Amino acid sequence: MPPHQITDHELEQVVSEVISNARQREEIYLPRAVPLTVAQKEAMRPFFPGRLLNHVRLLELQHERVPNPTYRARAEKRGYKLMLDFPHKAVIAHPRLIIIQEKLSLRLLFHGLVHAAQYAVLGRDRYLELYVRAFVQTGAYTRVPLEVQAFQLDHRYTEDPSLPFSVEDEVRKWSSADSYSLPQIANSAI
Repeated sequence: MPPHQITDHELEQVVSEVISNARQREEIYLPRAVPLTVAQKEAMRPFFPGRLLNHVRLLELQHERVPNPTYRARAEKRGYKLMLDFPHKAVIAHPRLIIIQEKLSLRLLFHGLVHAAQYAVLGRDRYLELYVRAFVQTGAYTRVPLEVQAFQLDHRYTEDPSLPFSVEDEVRKWSSADSYSLPQIANSAI
């Protein structure tokens, strides 16, 4: 069954709920998080500014998983299937917090830091609004431009970690080019 159509007002409500949920999740988990280690900072310094590396905290969950937000079940009833499944995500990123739910690797840390850099450039509310709007249009989180860029940069990093580049510059380029927004589709089915 295809997703049901959603009104602009409903979309605004969903964006608001996603923002609220992300803030709550960050408040719950941030007190348990720790700064990046010196070794992690050194490995990531060729790609991320020091202020970001000093700002972000890391939480490795061992015997627990981040639960799905309540809005996920409502979205599934509306026909959305390819959503983020928080308990099964390896990395969940926030502006100040990266939650790792698998064995920590530099690749996972890099991916989370890409999202942290996107948050830093765009701001939390704008990042989440762009994410939700793109998901509503595409129906799959893997086609959300914020994720597409994170996976592209993640791949670029893993291809050769010895070749430095500025993730923040890449994010700014995408933002300036409005590459995080998808063309608006009239009466988009969500």
